[in-house]
Amino acid sequence: MSSILSDLWSEAHQKGVQAGMERVIQLTGGLTSPATQPKPNPSPARPNESDEPWTGHIKSFFRDNPGISEKTRESYNITFKQACDLITNKPIRAC
Repeated sequence: MSSILSDLWSEAHQKGVQAGMERVIQLTGGLTSPATQPKPNPSPARPNESDEPWTGHIKSFFRDNPGISEKTRESYNITFKQACDLITNKPIRAC
């Protein structure tokens, strides 16, 4: 009796797995391997600013956000310094 129940459970489980796999294939349009996936578009050319160290953009950040209070500016400067200590003064493209 337990053998029959075990066989029935295995069959139900297998059918569930198979149905799930068929559903995934249906939802993904049949893309099952990297070779069949569409190639991504080449990335656009980077602007020259991406080669500058990120800390070089702090002045323009404050210039672009003139409504920041002095206290908030101090908080930003502390955060920028902590970030620089953590990730160094890398160009933006390297962050």
